[in-house]
Amino acid sequence: MVRGATPWWVNELLRAAAAEVSGVDTARIPDAQPRRPPAGAPRDYASALPMRLAGLSGLPVERLAADIAAELRTRPEVVDAAVEGPGFINVTLTPADRVSLVYAVGDGAAYLTGGESMERPEDTEKTGDADRGRAGRVGDAAAGGASGRGHRPVWALSELHEAPTVEEARELARGDARRRIVHARQVAHARDLDEARVDVPAVPARDASPAALSASSAGVACIPEVSWRDPYLDAQRPYGPVARLLAVIGEASARVAFCRSIPDRPRRGEETGPGLPAVPTSENPGNWARHTDANPAFLVRYAHAHAVTSLAWAYASGWDVPALPARALPARSDPAGAPAATRPSRGSGMRGEPVATAAPAPSGEHRAASSGHAASGHSDPSATITLTPAAVAALEEPAAAALIGILFDGPGVLATAGRRREPHTLVRYLEGLAIAYHEWRESRGAVIGDAIGPERAGGTSGEGIAARLELCAAAAGVLRTGLSLLGVSAPTRL
Repeated sequence: MVRGATPWWVNELLRAAAAEVSGVDTARIPDAQPRRPPAGAPRDYASALPMRLAGLSGLPVERLAADIAAELRTRPEVVDAAVEGPGFINVTLTPADRVSLVYAVGDGAAYLTGGESMERPEDTEKTGDADRGRAGRVGDAAAGGASGRGHRPVWALSELHEAPTVEEARELARGDARRRIVHARQVAHARDLDEARVDVPAVPARDASPAALSASSAGVACIPEVSWRDPYLDAQRPYGPVARLLAVIGEASARVAFCRSIPDRPRRGEETGPGLPAVPTSENPGNWARHTDANPAFLVRYAHAHAVTSLAWAYASGWDVPALPARALPARSDPAGAPAATRPSRGSGMRGEPVATAAPAPSGEHRAASSGHAASGHSDPSATITLTPAAVAALEEPAAAALIGILFDGPGVLATAGRRREPHTLVRYLEGLAIAYHEWRESRGAVIGDAIGPERAGGTSGEGIAARLELCAAAAGVLRTGLSLLGVSAPTRL
């Protein structure tokens, strides 16, 4: 496990401390399942690990919790650890370790789906038939095969307009989201077991299997171009209730609307929020027809478009960025005669310095994923990053810290959505992430350029801007992946 305060890293930190004080072999220590405490709590993460481990260790819960907390306080990454209640441990990390999550997110798809499972295989098998036999189906999926239920291609999307009723279109949309979410988690588990790899699609595809994000010659991750255009909104004389609905609100809003409610069969007239009917119709679309923050689909998609456009703006202004929309990428060079790839040091944030050969991280540096690295949801073990005080300060600002906290929650939310077959869990998470992103960028100023800060290059100002660009890219990657799992495109232009 490498540094970068991902859920997996915090989990292993807690488990290692528990193994040290309990005498139980590390392999037998249950997962700590770290969670963020309620807003306003003085600690960063909470875990009920002592209560899960007490029976196995033969130690009283209170003593075990106190011993684990004492051991954690000896770790250089931990500022404080305290026991609360019957056996909960609350942990506070150093600011640098806490914000290092931003650099460990790397590729949003790999991070959100998780390169390693925090659930035991026996727990996964309890989730139902669609989760069983995961290793046997990965090969089919990698070859563009079927999901195993009805032989529907894993990433294919149903043609909603062909459904005879809005209710049946809703079932199709929820089925698409469930299949994609569950398969993404299956691939993560099977990757641990079989070293298999299937990429979550960057843009929803109806028939093709997804391709990995490409990288430019300069090592910048490429974000595929996606427009706001919706062919259903341009339909002339749509036939049938579903086609008429899609002509009013579009496919993206329809899929989010259909997945947002908790029950599979909502009551007549039920709303999932102010002006948000659970089953919208062309006669009663509610706020789903509006292109404002009152429409959750627009809110989330606009957050992604804003983040990607901010990265393009920063690149055009001379800043190094972790990822770019295809329109902003420089032309590819001939590999045989291409100059060495360049990227800036994380200290300045400006382009043009040669890429250094990776080396083991000395004291004071944090291992983290290279920007856009698509190999796993964790840190790249060969890459290091130095977190300067200015970078840490930029990511410790209240709005930035809130956004980082929600990014931490992402893999756990997706695991829950897949285990319970509840796409609304992912929808609500993406809404919260989009709101946190908007609050963060508004705290930096209302214009696109100001989202990364009004400072100019040089000294600590440049370090702060570079850190904010990493946070911008991390939020965009997770938003894009979450939308894709719902079958919704993520526009890249404002």
